[in-house]
Amino acid sequence: MKLMHVLLAAAAPLALAVPAQAAYVRADFSGSILGANPDAPASLAVGTPITFDIVYDPARSVDHTATFTAAIGPLFSSVVTNSLADDPNASLTIKVGDVTFTKFDEVNYGTPGGDCGPTCDYGVGDFPSLTYLNGSLAGVGNMFVNAQGYVFDADPIADFFGGFDLGDQSVGGYQFFLGRGDGDNPFGDVLAVGDYDVSAATFTAVPEPATWSLMIVGFGGLGLVLRGRARQAAAPAA
Repeated sequence: MKLMHVLLAAAAPLALAVPAQAAYVRADFSGSILGANPDAPASLAVGTPITFDIVYDPARSVDHTATFTAAIGPLFSSVVTNSLADDPNASLTIKVGDVTFTKFDEVNYGTPGGDCGPTCDYGVGDFPSLTYLNGSLAGVGNMFVNAQGYVFDADPIADFFGGFDLGDQSVGGYQFFLGRGDGDNPFGDVLAVGDYDVSAATFTAVPEPATWSLMIVGFGGLGLVLRGRARQAAAPAA
């Protein structure tokens, strides 16, 4: 009975450290390269997988249906976005073969006007942003350029206007392209195009970063208390 009291007392700070429900969720979905140019590296051949890993707070989502409709008409019944740029705890990792992009690789990271100014932003806020169209997850935008010079574009809204191609407008409709910049043109050399299946995205709850810290402190406190009790029990009687 005494040991049970000790364990309960030691676990008290840990219990207080764990919230009932985490605010952040992780969204994961994947796809593959469906077409590659002859100059593409072997690591970016047809069939190469692409994966998206996104952590975000759903409570930060903003409904931009009215501003979008005012700009281009009632194309969607709802346009809801969640900015990853203005949330330090949100993250984004896109991997295409051995090429990786994060939210910090977005070419206009933290710019409220998006990648072409306020006249074409449609009110969706800072890019990159997670986008829900007509109530369903549509993907993440916008254009990314990493330190190796690779360019990635998978704008979910632009996809509704025909997607991307390999330079021939008669062959289009892909959901993403991967390339390299050519001088001042980030779209200069398209290496590969492909699709991903957002409808198969999986969502899992994740603790907020602060929660992890509190949990570590809680476990540490539990260990110190049990260690102290063990020393007292082992100390010889005076």
